[in-house]
Amino acid sequence: MSAPRPDSTSSNFSITVPGSTDVPDRSVVIDDQDFGSHVFEVDAIKKLDPGDELVVNVGADTSAEYQVEVFDRELNTALFKTPTTGDGSFTFGSSETSGLDTGSFVIAVMVDNDPRAVFPLVARAYGVSVRETLAGIQTCGNLTVTADLTDLGSGAPISRVQLSIMSTDSTTAGSVAMEEIEPNVYQGTIDDLGENEYWHGVAVAGDESTNFDVQGFSFDGKEAIGFSEIGDLTVELPASEKLDQRWKATRDDRLQYSTVAVDTAAAYMGGLESTVEARVRNTGDVEWTKTRDGELSDSSPVVHYGTIYIGSGGGVLYALDADTGSVDFSVTLDSAITSTPVVMDGTVYFATNDGRVLAVDTGSSGDTNPTASVSVGDAIYSDLAAGGGQVYATTVGGDVVALPSDLAGEAWRHSTGVELTGSSPTYHDGSVYVAADAVYAYDAASGSERWSFTAFGGTAGSDPTVYGDIVYVGDADGTVYGLNDTDGGSQLWTAQTGDAVAATPAVDSGQVIVASMDGSVYVFDRTTGSTTWSTAIGEAMRSSPTVDSDEVYVGTEQGNVYALENLPEFEPNATPVTVIDSFEHRDVTNNGWSTVASGGQDWTYSSAFLGCGDVSLALSGNSFRRIASYPGDGLSAYPQQGDVLKYEWQTTITPGGGDGQLRLYFAADQNDDVYRLDMDIGDDKVALYDRLDNRQIDVVTGVGLQADTHYSTTLEWDDGNTFGGAAGDMTVRVVDLETGSTVARLSGNDAARSQGGIEIMHATNSAGDTIYSDYYRILNR
Repeated sequence: MSAPRPDSTSSNFSITVPGSTDVPDRSVVIDDQDFGSHVFEVDAIKKLDPGDELVVNVGADTSAEYQVEVFDRELNTALFKTPTTGDGSFTFGSSETSGLDTGSFVIAVMVDNDPRAVFPLVARAYGVSVRETLAGIQTCGNLTVTADLTDLGSGAPISRVQLSIMSTDSTTAGSVAMEEIEPNVYQGTIDDLGENEYWHGVAVAGDESTNFDVQGFSFDGKEAIGFSEIGDLTVELPASEKLDQRWKATRDDRLQYSTVAVDTAAAYMGGLESTVEARVRNTGDVEWTKTRDGELSDSSPVVHYGTIYIGSGGGVLYALDADTGSVDFSVTLDSAITSTPVVMDGTVYFATNDGRVLAVDTGSSGDTNPTASVSVGDAIYSDLAAGGGQVYATTVGGDVVALPSDLAGEAWRHSTGVELTGSSPTYHDGSVYVAADAVYAYDAASGSERWSFTAFGGTAGSDPTVYGDIVYVGDADGTVYGLNDTDGGSQLWTAQTGDAVAATPAVDSGQVIVASMDGSVYVFDRTTGSTTWSTAIGEAMRSSPTVDSDEVYVGTEQGNVYALENLPEFEPNATPVTVIDSFEHRDVTNNGWSTVASGGQDWTYSSAFLGCGDVSLALSGNSFRRIASYPGDGLSAYPQQGDVLKYEWQTTITPGGGDGQLRLYFAADQNDDVYRLDMDIGDDKVALYDRLDNRQIDVVTGVGLQADTHYSTTLEWDDGNTFGGAAGDMTVRVVDLETGSTVARLSGNDAARSQGGIEIMHATNSAGDTIYSDYYRILNR
């Protein structure tokens, strides 16, 4: 069906075409000298094959006379019907449609040569058939599609075959050019999809340009000459691979740039509404609420030694007791306080919307007055920073200003030339960093420019975050940058989100956590920028994430605060993840360890498949099977000094008359030393053994193992013995994939057996039981 947008041409007409393909809401944009400029919304597209009959139904909520016309790529009339009034059904027979060239057309209801409703039509040159199932649920953030093209007789040239995807809530969209892997067979992959529901399909572009654009079906101005059916896909990441929601708090107004603050007991939140609220971290229950004077201040709460400092739209700086919310002291001024205060050396510094920076002692009480004040000449909406005995501010006029701690004059000032309403300064280790039209690093003492990074999409409010020697910042184009602070701000890596990054990145040891206006929270590897995880919240975010332990707190433009948990653990000195290129499945003929190289069935899969595909393998009765090896022989690779090796696989136990016990064997070094992990439903325990001498390394009982529950088992060890460091630390973690909870964590030290690759074998010695092994990934960090 087609109708104009509310902000485009007013219309009392609608078009439906039987046999059309439903698509996510699309925009049809017409910008033509004769037609004028119009934007229409459509939710279907018609595929027309050579000789097909075309039926057009028009709904007319008006008595105006109209004409149905079909326009070609250049908006010339190709077909038309006699003018009429009222609702109507119009048929273009095969004798009429057979004269159409292949390519993109638009059906239009015309009133006095003005389009009042449109409907896109593709006269196909190619049939497109997707091999994969187009609907379903997958626990994987990657979508790989293979499509077969059938020439319908025109032989039209192809400029591009494109795989496109869009979330049904329109927060995420992406596309990729597919590669021809064999004649008329194309394949493409879209990576790193967050949890959401998606539409996806394949379209073929010709080499002719069009005078109108159908979102998702026009390619750099080229017309579509074929497309597939539209599939729907639900991505539900395993619990161990996503940030889970612990609780959600709904505020009366959006958070905007206001950031949640936490201490060991509570999470504190402000936002554009008048109240400040404390909620219990574990449950989200309200601890206390304090009403501020005035609204529309996105000043963030700052926690400092049991006191919460925050500004208000009514011009009051509050110092609140973190336990009760009672007022320790306040400072009342005649200008709103939108900026977030900063504490340095027993002094709270805060700024006003009329351009003043003020100071007050942290030990003040009651209604008090500032101890110092200075005007910087322009409004300050952004947050203050402090360090090196100075206070730093950015102004709406685009200046970066450094002030001495006594606020007696200015230490230095620079102009960025762009308005800085949301972009705040960051102080780190003797330098001040600001994101504007470029990213700037200044010497904090002298104000001299250390470096600038100009290949930047402009600030949307994201402040630089510095960790180690890397500066992290997002831009208005949705790009996140890792910049080398010791090499003139040179670019180390970039990562992409689906919309502007207005929130400041948070760094948790080895990972960068970013909230995007596209409605998702991303976790990137700190040193490479590769996406570790992402979670789709579905609400735009300017509020910067706050990270503590494995928890992430973030506020949204819809006024919600989310407490997320299960942030992935960081392994020190980890190198980037490498998913192995292939692995083997082999039957083993006895119940002992064997490295038989022949016999059985060998399966090899590509790395793309291994990245998220499931391989199901059922074992029943008294059986023993080698599941996987890395590298090829499993025993020849030596990790480098400081490496942490990590391997992960998944299992489900289905008792069928036996004792419900899984025994999993793995070798971890070149001497064929073997370890055994017992997951025993009957005795409700998980135990780790050295199989050669039957020595129990560790055991956890009362873990609540359940039948037919999907578990992820992760083995990690740090090779320190070979290179003279801490030797052979080993950790095995079993996670319930439905709940994300850790069922058991076993650890030990086996220094002599901590080198090389890995071989994994599943076995059950109980007749009737079945073990399903869904291989997920083997990682080498």
